[in-house]
Amino acid sequence: MARLGSGGDLPQRHLRRGKVLAEGVEEPGEETLARQWRERFVGQAQVVGATVVDGSGRDPVDVDVSIEDGHITQVGASGARGERLDAGGLTMTPGLIDAHVHLGLSSPIQPQFSFRLSAAELAADIFATADATLDAGFTTVRDTGGVDGGLVTTIAKGKVRGPRVLSCGPVQ
Repeated sequence: MARLGSGGDLPQRHLRRGKVLAEGVEEPGEETLARQWRERFVGQAQVVGATVVDGSGRDPVDVDVSIEDGHITQVGASGARGERLDAGGLTMTPGLIDAHVHLGLSSPIQPQFSFRLSAAELAADIFATADATLDAGFTTVRDTGGVDGGLVTTIAKGKVRGPRVLSCGPVQ
């Protein structure tokens, strides 16, 4: 059995990222986190020992989570076959949503607005922030100004890691 978060087959941050619960991020024809998860878990797998918070307001419960071809098929005891992933001591939650982010403000403000940073450095800072946002458990964010569709497309195509971005468009 692979042990999550202990140098095993699957790093702990995969659970923290909410990748398992990311079905809602997929858009037809685009590579997304949900597709990457399904490719990692073709067939059946069982996450065991996790404390599951389902977002309904009910108390957290220690239950197993069955996964088939990257989709959660059952929460609770089951006879699923395939890889068993030990998530003892870890918590699984649905992916979080942040409705007010500014990914375009990922660099230090003074150098950014005085044009002392290259476009490459600005992009690198934005991509690093998107990656950290996903690691913090946010699978969807609404960028309220400052990024264009290029960031949205780059993340959606899987070229860089990040949450699904709903962009309000650049500030004019």
